[in-house]
Amino acid sequence: MKKIFSLLIIFLSSIGVAQANSSFTPAYVDEIIVHDSDSIIIKFTSDVAANEGCVLKNQMILRSTHARFDRMYPALLSAFYSGKKIGGWVNGCGAFNSGSGNYPMLNRLDLKKD
Repeated sequence: MKKIFSLLIIFLSSIGVAQANSSFTPAYVDEIIVHDSDSIIIKFTSDVAANEGCVLKNQMILRSTHARFDRMYPALLSAFYSGKKIGGWVNGCGAFNSGSGNYPMLNRLDLKKD
């Protein structure tokens, strides 16, 4: 009985983690940093509202290991150079290297017209 209860708790806690995706407020990109940690740091002109609970509100990271990095990074550059807003979704918080950072992690990118 204890094993079944333990498995049930593990299962229910994993469901909560899988549903951590949240959208963020569309904003203008102020700076893009290609970091030597294989992550792209995206800085915005204002805070973006995301419900992930990350400490940093005006920055996020795009990991080079993201399955759609080869599409998201050029789209990000396009929005940056054209002065368009981006929106999208983030999933969880993480550091861009072994340091102490608490960045929202970009999961989906939406390009927005003004």
